[in-house]
Amino acid sequence: MSAARLVLIAGKIKTDSAKITNLAIHYLLPGNTDINAGDHSFYAAIRYLKDKDVKQTDSTKDDNGNPVRLTIFGLDSAKAQALLSLQPDVITGKKVLGKFVDDYARTLIIPFKDPADKNDELFVIELNAKGNIVSSTVPKKNVEDGIEKWYVDKNGDYITIKDSVLSQYPSNGLGLPFNSIKSGK
Repeated sequence: MSAARLVLIAGKIKTDSAKITNLAIHYLLPGNTDINAGDHSFYAAIRYLKDKDVKQTDSTKDDNGNPVRLTIFGLDSAKAQALLSLQPDVITGKKVLGKFVDDYARTLIIPFKDPADKNDELFVIELNAKGNIVSSTVPKKNVEDGIEKWYVDKNGDYITIKDSVLSQYPSNGLGLPFNSIKSGK
């Protein structure tokens, strides 16, 4: 979303909540709650300023002229598309299960399988905007309630594939994925 659209949304909320003087709005990424990923789940945050806190550099205002400070953590569409277009050599000839953009870390996560791997392991790499691998892991597979879960980090985040949908879940995410994409895309 553009900064202008985020400010427009905030202005509509502020109009409905005019009596709230310290209004702050956090825009969550799909599938996230403030509980499951904390600050890392926000696409953007906007805060209304008290008159005494307004500085000359605070030029952003909502439709009613109220000064706001907007911070966008997420990537714009062009940067996300640039990440999604990355094709590192390591995935050549592999079965890519999907690609996830991590808005907060500004990285691309690619889980894949190697058809030559007799252990049927899942490999997960994370790339920065330059296409360099910044992390690589072989998640531990566990079957729970008939669902294969691949644990991708020590905190308990995991990946599943169900009905051709690849989803990534936080360990404490109330069962809501914070990334999902049709498998193989």
